[in-house]
Amino acid sequence: MRSDRTDVLIVEDDPSLLGAVADAFLEEGFEVRAFARPEPALETIVRSQPRLVITDEDLPGMFGHELMERACARLGHAA
Repeated sequence: MRSDRTDVLIVEDDPSLLGAVADAFLEEGFEVRAFARPEPALETIVRSQPRLVITDEDLPGMFGHELMERACARLGHAA
């Protein structure tokens, strides 16, 4: 049974890598949301609570671990 939650959320600023990773999950039937910037990804993580987040560490404006720490803090989870 599928839920309304995103299965996989990917944050990667390299367009070719973002596309390749997203395509791999899409081909396996996962619902995928893909972002090149961390700020809109953060809002979606908080709103949809995806089952899996894959993030680059070196993103524009924020490191990947900071993105996850902020998401956890907003959701009330330990980082």
